[in-house]
Amino acid sequence: MRIQSMILLLVSVVLTLVAPLRADEAQRIGGPPNIVFVLTDDQRWDMTGHSGNPLIQTPNLDLLASQGMLLTNFYTAAPLCSPSRASIISGLYPHQVGNGILNNAPWTDVADSVPTMASHLNDAGYTTCYVGKTHMGGDPRTWGFQDTPLWLRKAASEHDSPRLIANGREKRFKDQNITSLFVRASIDFITKRGTNGNPFFLFLSTTTPHGPDCPSCQVTYPYALADIQANLPPGLPPGDPLVLFAWEDYYSKITQLDNEMGKLMDALDVNGLASNTYFVFTSDHGLTMSQFEAPAKGTWYDESVKVPCIVRGPGIAPGSVFTGPGVSVDFLPTFLEIAGVSIPANLEGASLLPALTGSTPLRTMAYSEVDGAQHDHWHMVRSFSGTSTGYKYVFQVNTGDEYLYNLNTDPFEQHNLVATGPPPGVLSQMVQNYFDWLIATP
Repeated sequence: MRIQSMILLLVSVVLTLVAPLRADEAQRIGGPPNIVFVLTDDQRWDMTGHSGNPLIQTPNLDLLASQGMLLTNFYTAAPLCSPSRASIISGLYPHQVGNGILNNAPWTDVADSVPTMASHLNDAGYTTCYVGKTHMGGDPRTWGFQDTPLWLRKAASEHDSPRLIANGREKRFKDQNITSLFVRASIDFITKRGTNGNPFFLFLSTTTPHGPDCPSCQVTYPYALADIQANLPPGLPPGDPLVLFAWEDYYSKITQLDNEMGKLMDALDVNGLASNTYFVFTSDHGLTMSQFEAPAKGTWYDESVKVPCIVRGPGIAPGSVFTGPGVSVDFLPTFLEIAGVSIPANLEGASLLPALTGSTPLRTMAYSEVDGAQHDHWHMVRSFSGTSTGYKYVFQVNTGDEYLYNLNTDPFEQHNLVATGPPPGVLSQMVQNYFDWLIATP
């Protein structure tokens, strides 16, 4: 068995070194590609080593980025847990899912009539599996996932000794870590399904780095506040206070998560699946933490609405970077194109596959929204031309206030150009883009 595993690993490495497979080549050689989708919780875009953070240790995610494509301007459709997850699983913007999922109201869920990632990929012949936090509604079986070995109904849980749903029954896992448990269940699924010839779709949704604190993470992967203060991430304006947020715990949980991602990546290698598997890593939204005197999430600032995104898979050049826009509604049409099936006309996302494989991207602007039931109600539009024009327009519905930022010259969104005088034609175009989007997504 050890010899066979070494041979499989060697073959995977050789395939990676020779050339990335195109999606059509992968289907011809190994059948339709598998898909592993990892969604973290509350992870800012700048909380990895490859994003420029000088302190945080994420060697496995850095390796993943070097093996695939890093998307540097990727946005959540809503910077809040439930609406973000609704948009991801449905391919619709939050205001379109059912009667609208714009906040974290208890037990809000996609309507039964709304097709999901699972139902679409089930129809395409995939074996679908959900592991991890659900938050939205609470039961991944209602979304059509065939295999649900381990999941969390609530918004969050203790990281150590959590209570989870295991094969349909609640159980406490004493003295075990929640992220390790989720990854172990994911590896079990990959090992079981990866050898039967059927393509699989794994949706792994971690609670990390969402609160509460993780004592075991802080012991195993310690960070000191003084070191964090001396090595600020690129998305944190110099001089911002660090004392209002549990930074040391947050960093520790991300490094522990990175260690678990290494195990998941190894499982694909050992089972000979890496070369024919798309591996996607992202987060539901970011956090402003103590910045801007704003709530932790649900705001328009990039620290809240921009998320990390890495994609590795057939046809993707190792070490490539895409600076154009992407939105979380784009994942579902991307996965359907990977599966080789037609994309329904009612989906609002644009497949990322052209951008991932070096062709002309389909998206030119990013859109995001959140509801005022828990946070100020606003819609955000960011316009791009080529790589990026760098402008972000915000309309705050409850007040009618407008904001316009040039992120090329004002990355921390300190200067509202609506008040000081925008460049000719920019504001009117951004307003038009905003209303065009609302009309196109009833």
